[in-house]
Amino acid sequence: MTGPLRCCIALESGPCQANPVAMERDGQARCLTHATDALRIRRRDERNQGGGHNRLRTLPKDTPVPRFATSAQVRRFAERMAHLVMTGQLARQVAETSLRAAGLALQVRQLENAERLTDALLRVQHGEAAVMLLARLQDSIASGPRRPLPGRIQALPVSPEQAS
Repeated sequence: MTGPLRCCIALESGPCQANPVAMERDGQARCLTHATDALRIRRRDERNQGGGHNRLRTLPKDTPVPRFATSAQVRRFAERMAHLVMTGQLARQVAETSLRAAGLALQVRQLENAERLTDALLRVQHGEAAVMLLARLQDSIASGPRRPLPGRIQALPVSPEQAS
């Protein structure tokens, strides 16, 4: 018999395609799922109890929460995730989710920096009073109830009768 061993079990969808296959004592080749040998059954039970080989590899529950306060911390986190995936210690899907969260934290940090820069430029260009008015407007928009802007004070024309 040449070529790879195939499991002797026929399923509704066709022959079993699982790997690895081993020859059992009765002379039939079977995968671990369809094994009848006591040792292989024990191995299958251990595999299933541990979640099997397809179980997502995650970090321990006591892993500290990552800090993304600086771009250097985000870079170190990304490097660590890449290392863990490359060495088989972490599932790719888990690392992708973690890196998306790190990317979001980095975008929020960039927005905060842009807001600070905008505030500084407004102070330089228009003065502190204009910046305070803008902040008040932004707060009122964010907090809910909207109030009209204060109008420009105009002098009313005085009739000649009222002037005297």
